Amino acid sequence: MKRHLASVLALALGCGRPSPAQPVTPPPAVLTGVPSWLAKDLFVAARLGATDGRVLITGAGITGDSLGLAYSPDSKKCTVLLARGSETTSDVDLFVYGDDGTWYGSDERANKDATVVLCPPHPARLYLTARVASGYGRLAIGVATVDKEHADSIERSFAGERLDGPTPRRHGGWPALNEAASARARNMPGQWVHEKQILFPVAPEAPTHFTVALRAHSCSDLLLVPATEVAHLSVSAVQMDGEVLGEAEAFGDARGLLMCSEEPAELTIRVRPHAGQGMVAVLLARADFDAVTSSRQAIWLGASAPETLEQAQTQSWKRAERRSRKRARVVARGTSATGRRERHPLSAPAACYRYELLSAAPTRSIAGWLWDGAGKMVSKSSGTHRLALYGCGRTHRVDVEVTERGGKYLVERTRLMNTPPALKTLPIAAARLLAALDGISSTTEPNIQPIPVVSRRLNKVNVVVAGGSCKQVIFTLGEGQMDAELRVAEDSARARSFRGLYTAQTRLCSPNAEFTTFSLELHANRGAGTALLTTVVTGGLTPKKPSLSPPRLNQPSRGGAMTP
Repeated sequence: MKRHLASVLALALGCGRPSPAQPVTPPPAVLTGVPSWLAKDLFVAARLGATDGRVLITGAGITGDSLGLAYSPDSKKCTVLLARGSETTSDVDLFVYGDDGTWYGSDERANKDATVVLCPPHPARLYLTARVASGYGRLAIGVATVDKEHADSIERSFAGERLDGPTPRRHGGWPALNEAASARARNMPGQWVHEKQILFPVAPEAPTHFTVALRAHSCSDLLLVPATEVAHLSVSAVQMDGEVLGEAEAFGDARGLLMCSEEPAELTIRVRPHAGQGMVAVLLARADFDAVTSSRQAIWLGASAPETLEQAQTQSWKRAERRSRKRARVVARGTSATGRRERHPLSAPAACYRYELLSAAPTRSIAGWLWDGAGKMVSKSSGTHRLALYGCGRTHRVDVEVTERGGKYLVERTRLMNTPPALKTLPIAAARLLAALDGISSTTEPNIQPIPVVSRRLNKVNVVVAGGSCKQVIFTLGEGQMDAELRVAEDSARARSFRGLYTAQTRLCSPNAEFTTFSLELHANRGAGTALLTTVVTGGLTPKKPSLSPPRLNQPSRGGAMTP
């Protein structure tokens, strides 16, 4: 009789999820390697028929942080997905997407237990993201598989969402992802190598954060492309002490953020939309450190200034060797107090030059200006302890100002080329062009054409590229002009667009055996005058379009910051 009563009680315990008043304690085998606040629900799922319960990923964060991963579900069974938070989290959301951006389910209820039950048909690969909507603490995603006949009981037990295949609600995917990545690659000097791709949700209520690790002497480029529901992304790079170092560059709906460092560093990226809630795809690429000049729109994380100017010169010579340039000649030296501007009149044979300003400790920030013989400012820049200025002509004046911690500095000059006729009357456009050309390796002289520009009026030009080769095309605005745009027509109805404040550029390649003719449209949104269109052969057909591999996940950093 006692054995019969025990059997009845055992059957009763397996009929549903235990009430909160009588929690089921998971056996030690279930708890191994799994947080207790996730293990108890994996055990409940197992009592309801689920198998292979395990934890997929754990992390920690505050409101707005997220973690996620790619997961390949069982093609014949239903998948139980559980996102759970520790006691100090008050609201956790779970999102399930396909690689193409298809929405497969979510649980956005106002509690810390998010559950989605997904049954076939579903793709071979899913992307799971859990987000701390409110609170702080630990976060985990767990998974189990279950036969379809038991899926409803698990859904009722956890009050989650049961979905059979893709639902009518869709994100619309990222149809512009490949195009944006290709455009970013063509517009970046030197090599642009795609490293990884991640995906995470964003909402206006709270920013989403993730961490990017920069290697020494490297540049990392972030390309953020939102889903169609997400509007007006705000993207900032933030240091560990909370200082905002810079904002991402906007081109259309996408955002680009180029970061360079001379020593290992970590930056937090803060992402927040002004309107709409949905997913953002992030492509992380490695850019050419030496090709990205200090005049480009980039966040520079330099190490502290070298101890001596001799060390600064040695570093400069090494950079010149990597770029196959001649060693620069020192043309000026000085010592400057913070906020005091030093002037250095210089003369040289008529040509186009690159001036590099180098500083030594204790200087932490410098600024420079280059003036031509007529007293017109043609180039300006700033940097931590080095910067580059460009200009053509016989006489120049270099102004140097130490903006943080006065110290010693020197000015080096490198001859780049003879002054082409097109550059003699356009000093500002010439300086901008030289900065763009400085990061491009080519064995041929650039072909430079003056182009008349009228605000908001298109100028159409054809560019011919020989078969099996590539050309870099650079559109550079002159004095009083802003917002450059270069369009490459794909057919009568579509065109790829490349934009920049003063310079827009792209790389055109011809896969044909003979040649390809590209139709370009050029214009400036503000100002009128003469601009420059430059083409330069950059070698053979080396694809720069990144291969968009399935999303991969960075593991949580040692400091506990969550990386999606």
